[in-house]
Amino acid sequence: MTSLLVALTIASTVMTIPDNPCPSGWKYMLAEVRAGERDPTDIARRLMVKPDMLADWNRMSVRERLQKGQLLVFCKDLRPASVGSPSRGRLRAGVNMDADGDSRGCGWVKSPLRTTTWGTPETVAAVSDCLCRFKTRFPGAPDVTLGDLSRQGGGRLGRHLSHRSGRDVDLGYITNPPQSGGYFNRNARYGNLDAEKQWWIVKCFLDRGNVRFIFLNWPALSALKSFVKSRPELSSYMRFFSGGSSPVISADREHRNHLHVRFDCPPDDIECIE
Repeated sequence: MTSLLVALTIASTVMTIPDNPCPSGWKYMLAEVRAGERDPTDIARRLMVKPDMLADWNRMSVRERLQKGQLLVFCKDLRPASVGSPSRGRLRAGVNMDADGDSRGCGWVKSPLRTTTWGTPETVAAVSDCLCRFKTRFPGAPDVTLGDLSRQGGGRLGRHLSHRSGRDVDLGYITNPPQSGGYFNRNARYGNLDAEKQWWIVKCFLDRGNVRFIFLNWPALSALKSFVKSRPELSSYMRFFSGGSSPVISADREHRNHLHVRFDCPPDDIECIE
């Protein structure tokens, strides 16, 4: 890359912007020092980078005195990542399940008012795959109601305690009669849950091998557990229920009209916390 060395005169002092120090997958950017930002530690907080990295990029000490208006190089990580934990995290370079904005996809439908459908590439791939396979397996079944994943950049989301790092998704239950219009407008009970179809979706996620938790209400969990017990060929899946050797499926009274799926940290995502 051609040299980006530029001499700037700031308050009679010549400042030099270094060559591009950014690694592959990061974006080279410039930031202007604001009033009150006295050293790299101050401005690093605003730029959401580590002070020592900012200092290295600009070939200076973390205690070096800065001047208002001074330009500093910083690198913005553009690689997809689930940063932090589901309850204290954010999402970087996420993918929108409703990329075309029509509130529909293969096997799912959502409210036009819902815009928080961003997740890690792995989360969106898993949800898209299982719901589309579901529609292929049961072509006459209603589309699944898609709920929240995360905001575009992650972080706090409405009433949720999680959904902050792109690894959570809410999905409406498969009930008789079904939910409609992309809304969670029907609670799941033992008697109205379509256990066969609901289990098919849950099993699809389990078979992918990257599910951390699936939360349902007690009636829905009880109906699914009874269905699995009734099918000898599914006996190995009993380990995923509470009390089993791999307890992924748990009861939660908050999830009356939808289930909640949380996925594992993406492979090689060193910023992700389980």
